[in-house]
Amino acid sequence: MKSAGVGCLALALAGLAAGCSGTTDQAAETRLECEVNGRVYFVSHPWSCLRQGGRVAEVPAEPSPWISEAVRVGWQGRGDIKSGRAYYNRAGAEGGLRLTLPEVNDECQGSYVLQTPTDADWTATCDSGLRIEARLFLNEGGIAISAFGKDGEGRTFGFYPKAAEG
Repeated sequence: MKSAGVGCLALALAGLAAGCSGTTDQAAETRLECEVNGRVYFVSHPWSCLRQGGRVAEVPAEPSPWISEAVRVGWQGRGDIKSGRAYYNRAGAEGGLRLTLPEVNDECQGSYVLQTPTDADWTATCDSGLRIEARLFLNEGGIAISAFGKDGEGRTFGFYPKAAEG
């Protein structure tokens, strides 16, 4: 009786695998994006999006439009920087992030590569000449984007979404 159940399960799994398999060309040409509360982000599997009440769309693996979000910034030794604006986009597992810091008239820009569906390594160079290496967290825990890392002088750096006003 047990072996019959295992055999049925194996056949069902084999059927699922055959029905769900695709070519590597398909993966290179499309990606899944999730839209929740006006935010759009990349997902590797639709269930994470659907659990949040989002809408999943299969889109071409071309760069998405820039997403803009107000952020709070903490930078050790640079107390004059309190806030900024993050602009980011992605195509598949790669993307770009630009962080504007209007309080000090500086802008930091660089690329990132997703290491997991929600985590990426970001390296940026600022107009002021400073460099940043940080870990990005994309849509983790309902937060659209945040980061934590260090600048080229070893000082801690990070940002997280600014609470909506009003």
